[in-house]
Amino acid sequence: MKIEEYRNRFPIIKRGMNYQATCGIGILPDVGVQAIEDVKGTSTEIPEVNFDNFLNAHEELKAEFAKIINAEPGEIAIVPSTSAAACRILNSLDYEKRNKIVVSALSFPGISFACHAQQKRGAKISFVPSPQKIGSPVDYDNLRPGPADYEKSIDEKTILVVLTGTCYRTGFRQDKLREIVKIAHDKGAYVFIDDGQLSGHFVEDVKGSNVDFLASTTYKYLLCPTGNAFLYVKEKLVEKLESLDRGWFSGEDFWDSFPYWLEDNGHHPLSKTANRFELGVPRLPLDYISLPVLKMINEIGVKNIENYTKCLLDYYFQRITEDGYEGFETKSPYNREQRSHLTIKVPEAQRVAVKLRKYNTAVEPSGEEVIRIAPHFYNIKEEIDELLINLRRTLQE
Repeated sequence: MKIEEYRNRFPIIKRGMNYQATCGIGILPDVGVQAIEDVKGTSTEIPEVNFDNFLNAHEELKAEFAKIINAEPGEIAIVPSTSAAACRILNSLDYEKRNKIVVSALSFPGISFACHAQQKRGAKISFVPSPQKIGSPVDYDNLRPGPADYEKSIDEKTILVVLTGTCYRTGFRQDKLREIVKIAHDKGAYVFIDDGQLSGHFVEDVKGSNVDFLASTTYKYLLCPTGNAFLYVKEKLVEKLESLDRGWFSGEDFWDSFPYWLEDNGHHPLSKTANRFELGVPRLPLDYISLPVLKMINEIGVKNIENYTKCLLDYYFQRITEDGYEGFETKSPYNREQRSHLTIKVPEAQRVAVKLRKYNTAVEPSGEEVIRIAPHFYNIKEEIDELLINLRRTLQE
């Protein structure tokens, strides 16, 4: 992987920014910037022509993401967010016979909120690991739930197990995914994984892990603009599920729905692919902008990106254990197979992140207690040295 060649394709990097906040929002490469200009240039052309071109990009984008997670294009839907993806699946399930949803306590709040809403439809929520007492403080920074923790909660009443690929706060990466999936499947439960902190950064093989559903936002390590997310649905489950959320694009052939929908009392057959989880007209210009970006990621190869990222994180852990950095307390796992980014505990994290900007350095604060540092394939070791020096300087001010 030619690092310098790819670094030069990011305008922010070329302007001298030391950007290591990709766990919050990724940065757009030159191919995405050019696609924006292309979209602007088509604004005075015939809309129908643009619609067809953009619709082609919509389908191509699914195929590119399918390559990233080792899926088939027909197993991919594009939705507005990971929360929307979760809702599509949650609203497809029947909670009459099985009503338990087991949720990782490390999940991003939006996913947990979506699960909680299903209580109105009869679902019961169980967190893993669960707090000892309702309302008691939870030390989320030290939670590392593994297969044994999930096995205690998953039973014959469980319909869905909701996991997170990586804890957004600490960078803890679930390295026992296959074992947890097997436990869930042995009990007859489905598995949904929020992969927003991993897709495009670390390898996620849905065929290898055997997960049933996966959701990932596009604006972090996939380096696309905000506004889209991908939903993977295992092929054999697609036609078994009918979400309460549906619209024009959910149909088997949305073009043919116009003349006939009233004749059949508004009924129209759902798509036989994951398209059934899409609703109205997609954000087509956004798909067009995102397509060349995902092509670039596939050109590099996610496995190459993962290997390079692990080396950068190894270097971080090496540096913060050296003399002069004794005060840097990390909340991230030391096991390289269990981490995807670095979290350092600092006082007044928001203020620290703002002050680092004067050194052209970007990190991502989480609350007031920690900053998150997330290198990607466009970062180099020299930037790690620079960030740590500037962080120490900032904390001493």
